[in-house]
This record gives sequence, structure tokens and C-alpha cells, in this order.
Amino acid sequence: MQTNPDGSPIAYDPCRPIHYVTNGARQLENGPRLVKEAIAAVSRATGLVFIDDGATDEPGGFKRKPYQPERYGDRWAPVLIAWVDPSELSGDAGQGNSLTAKAFDGNSAYVTGELDVSVLPNYDNNLERAVLEHELGHLVGLAHDDDGDELMNSVAVHQKYEYQPGDLAGLAILGQGKCLGV
Repeated sequence: MQTNPDGSPIAYDPCRPIHYVTNGARQLENGPRLVKEAIAAVSRATGLVFIDDGATDEPGGFKRKPYQPERYGDRWAPVLIAWVDPSELSGDAGQGNSLTAKAFDGNSAYVTGELDVSVLPNYDNNLERAVLEHELGHLVGLAHDDDGDELMNSVAVHQKYEYQPGDLAGLAILGQGKCLGV
């Protein structure tokens, strides 16, 4: 989705784990399992390590600060995964993105982010997990793909429930980011 001045993709630092928290106040009963499965899929595809820091009461809505020492201590805020009412997403099933910080060499890395997922009672487990995986793809840096056969397609024309070859190729590249120490 974004590139550094040297043309390399902006990505999470592969030398640091990605901590995340979940606001599950509105999640489906099987939400914790679906999050775990989706995190495992993006971790396998990228090689990035994710650490579950547990539950939070921090609300979704993309209004968060990347540094919240009063809530999370002296570090970047962990990635927030929040289950939200569909009206909060303007008709989307989910949204995900990350925030960057610059390193001393002028390159940037993602340091935290947010993933908001609609609570859609008519979605089955496969579709809900696919939405999580799609939005996690955005979180780690993938843009939408115009190929209808990829999970990262902006419109689910041919429903895919897991990452496809093009998605996996992009995720593998994003897992090879630079160790920047930001």
C-alpha cells in the first residue's frame, strides 16, 4: 500500500513482534477462535510474529493514538482488533490499516494499527474469518487486488475464504521488511 523513499514496501519490522489486543464487547460467540485462526494465517504467510495481549475496552473507530502510555505502558499501542456495528463502517464488512513511524535511515515501518470488523449475524464462520484475513492483509500493508480470484479483491465477486497465490506472494514480501527498530 505504501513505499519507502528507496522503493521498498513499508512493512512491520520483522525483528519485533506485533502485539495486539481485542475489544470483543460486540463480537460473535466464536470471535476469539476466528481471530486466532486469521492471525495464524497472516503469520504463516508473512513470517511475522503476533502476540495476543488480551482484551481491551478501547473502542474501535480509527480515532486512536499510536502511543497511549496510560493504557498500554511505554511502547507503541498494540494493534486494536474491534468488533463494531455495521453502521460504523459505512457498509463495509471491515476496515484495517496501520500507522507508520520513521527510522533514523529515513525509511518507515508500521508500528501499530487497527482492524474493525462488522458484526454481521448473517455471516457464517468462513466468511467472518475471510473478512478478518482480508483486513489483516491491509493491516500488514497489502492493497486491494483487481484479480477477482484473490482474497484481497475489493469486491468479493468470487468468494474466497483464504489467501490465494497473489495474496500470499504479496504477504511474503511484506514479511521481509527491514529491521528498523522503531
